[in-house]
Amino acid sequence: MAVRENKDFVMHQLLSLNAQKTISEVIVEFMEHLNLNVKLDGITERTAKNYYFFLKPFHNFILNNYATLDIHKLDITIFKLYLKTCKSFKNAEKVTPSTSNTYLKFIRKMMYFAMDQGYLFVKDGERHIKNKFRWEKIDREPKCIPDNLVKEVLRASTFTKNPYRNHAIVCTLLSTGARVDELVKLKVSDINFERNNVKLTGKYNKTRYVTLYPLPRKILLSYLDLRQVQENSDQPLFTTLYMKEEKQITKSAVQKMIQKLFIDVGHPHAYSTHGFRHTFAVNCLKAGMKIEYIAELLGHKHIETTMIYTKMLQEDLLIEVQKYPIPLEKVLFKLFGIDET
Repeated sequence: MAVRENKDFVMHQLLSLNAQKTISEVIVEFMEHLNLNVKLDGITERTAKNYYFFLKPFHNFILNNYATLDIHKLDITIFKLYLKTCKSFKNAEKVTPSTSNTYLKFIRKMMYFAMDQGYLFVKDGERHIKNKFRWEKIDREPKCIPDNLVKEVLRASTFTKNPYRNHAIVCTLLSTGARVDELVKLKVSDINFERNNVKLTGKYNKTRYVTLYPLPRKILLSYLDLRQVQENSDQPLFTTLYMKEEKQITKSAVQKMIQKLFIDVGHPHAYSTHGFRHTFAVNCLKAGMKIEYIAELLGHKHIETTMIYTKMLQEDLLIEVQKYPIPLEKVLFKLFGIDET
């Protein structure tokens, strides 16, 4: 078996040598491949647009600096040199770690394409490419939405074009801690109004149940009553009108709606849709719920992931404490005969 694998490896190497391509040539072919996939509905125009946003200036950089370099020679050093010359999606002064990882994903996809076309062959190719273009680790602290802002967003949702649905979406996110992709996959039958719980399907199709509290329950019932949908229906819970037909709402549609709400209340780009999940977790901690239970509700595989919310709560409590006079301080003032005024 080992002899056969070595033979295949040598054969692929010979094929690759016969079909050597420069980095520039592969970029051009990969962009043509993307364009073809858009026409065949393999990928969306938006996805292709994001790839082009990176690939076109990257192609110019390669032409100016590494025009004759073989695709095998493309590495993380060349990628980092390119990053110094470009801006992020949001036109920041420099590329953020998050944007850098997005660009690395595009590079990986292009390298997989080169491998599939026979322009690149390495043993254990996919793992080799992932190791060669390793993502930068980003330590992100969850961002909790302040209570007063939550109230503003909830109120703003009732003044949108689809107030019942949008208000129900915000309430569901806030009261269940659901991820956006979990929310959009919800069916009406996933809401058990008799047992007052919501069935969420998370990563790797793992299901969990969270409590349906009285107020969100009332809001969801009003929304379904308006849609004239039965409680045990297998229809999508949250829908959008497309070509005069009700379709399951998309993740991007929810994110755009939430982003618009934050703009309406004067906080553009300050918080994301995922912020409602963080807010749910912190509110559970404030209510005295054990961290193990919160991990279950959030669908966290490792409790260490949930522990970060305890740090958020400590910072939140510190801010609250600083708003009020400390009782001990008053006692000390009296003991030392100091006038507070």
